[in-house]
Amino acid sequence: MSIEEYKRLLFHPSRLNLLILLILVCGCSCAFNRSTIEEEMFNVFDLFLSITNITVFIVMFLGLCTLYEWIFYHITTLNSVSSVQEDSRTAVVENEHRTLTAIGDADKRVASTNTDFSEFVTELVQEPIGESECYPKDQAARVDTCLRQRAAKYDTFIRNETMTNFSYLTKQAAKNDNFIRMQIAKRCDYLRKRAGKNLNFIRSQSGQNINANE
Repeated sequence: MSIEEYKRLLFHPSRLNLLILLILVCGCSCAFNRSTIEEEMFNVFDLFLSITNITVFIVMFLGLCTLYEWIFYHITTLNSVSSVQEDSRTAVVENEHRTLTAIGDADKRVASTNTDFSEFVTELVQEPIGESECYPKDQAARVDTCLRQRAAKYDTFIRNETMTNFSYLTKQAAKNDNFIRMQIAKRCDYLRKRAGKNLNFIRSQSGQNINANE
């Protein structure tokens, strides 16, 4: 899966709306729980201007974004890996069947071209014709040898072509699998670093909140 497709799926409007709704609900719930509401009516502006509530809102926002990206990326990556591996296996299986079919056809051609000229030669030399009686036998032997050589040549060519195609598809499948593994490793490393930065930020903000409360 390309980066453009990943971004398009990640920032889909329906997913962003759901993420914003979850963030607002969690942020408001946390803010209401941490605030002491003494009157029936409260000032929302003063509530969200509180440094503690803003910090909690930012921390929850970063945490939810990181969790959402992890879950979404891993689900889409697993689906992509499964589809590519299935395509590779299908291509290898189909090419193997074609290879065996081509080899079988080549064997049939060889068997059909291996003509026995013994009867033909026997008929030609039944009656001796002096010095030329060896001529039909030599001609038949040459024709038989030529046909056998051409059949073997075609059989070798077909086998080489089919094995080359099979090897090419196998290498392509392995290359695609390695590419996907490298992309997964890079993305996981990026997500680990980003999660580490978010965790450090959350810890620093938590420390500042503790100092401010003291």
